[in-house]
Amino acid sequence: AADAKDDVQYCTVYGRDAGSVAAPTAGLHFSEELLERVQRERSVVIQNVTLHVGAGTFKPVTAAEMDGHEMHFERVCVDASALRSIARHKREGKPVVAVGTTAVRTLESVFWLGLRRLVQQPSNSNNNTNSAATSSSPSPLVSQWEAYEVLDSVGGDYAALPSAAECLEAAAEHAEREGEHAVKGDTQLLIVPPYKFRVVDAMLTNFHQPRSTLLMLVAAFVDAGISHREIATATNIKHFPNLHRIYQHALSENYRFLSYGDSSFLHPAPH
Repeated sequence: AADAKDDVQYCTVYGRDAGSVAAPTAGLHFSEELLERVQRERSVVIQNVTLHVGAGTFKPVTAAEMDGHEMHFERVCVDASALRSIARHKREGKPVVAVGTTAVRTLESVFWLGLRRLVQQPSNSNNNTNSAATSSSPSPLVSQWEAYEVLDSVGGDYAALPSAAECLEAAAEHAEREGEHAVKGDTQLLIVPPYKFRVVDAMLTNFHQPRSTLLMLVAAFVDAGISHREIATATNIKHFPNLHRIYQHALSENYRFLSYGDSSFLHPAPH
């Protein structure tokens, strides 16, 4: 049960806006001093993004495959100025490191939104034939299978898509034309193998439980060659070789899991 200590310990030092049902726990490892040091000593440029974690993030995946799982909606908000800064970073070939799966989902969602703004297509949220059910939530910025449907439309050729920088800038420009200083709305994006990340080059994340969408996001990141949408469980994690190796190491070294657990710095597997 939560106690008074959680009011301090279960909050990131950079959190500002109320709205999440849980903390983005990868960020709990950062103190204000450490954030200052990485900026001063490593010349790291920090940009803040917001994703209000929903209760659905803790819902186990009960379907046999990810095609049968309906992804929950979460509210995101990213300043247009932050998106332009990240776009410049990508153009310069510098890595974008996301702190937590929340930041990953936010940035990847904005990429697909920006892509849609470039080609001026509406969200396909009401035409998700693979979705288990139709959500009552309003039309999201990005729907559950939108990324995969777009990729299918270009024959699986990622090179045919605009760059991350172009898409982030398009999202920022559209928000500003609408009189907004930020891109904001709901995302339903589900990141599972064989998703190829468009914005994020590395991530910090804690260790997640089996049968979770968070673990599947990590599987997509470290096992890029896996093409199936099988659920990662305690019994079949060997089907995801890099994920299995990472979690075997964590278990053998007695790393702590979940919210107050240890963290990991992950690079994507080569394609």
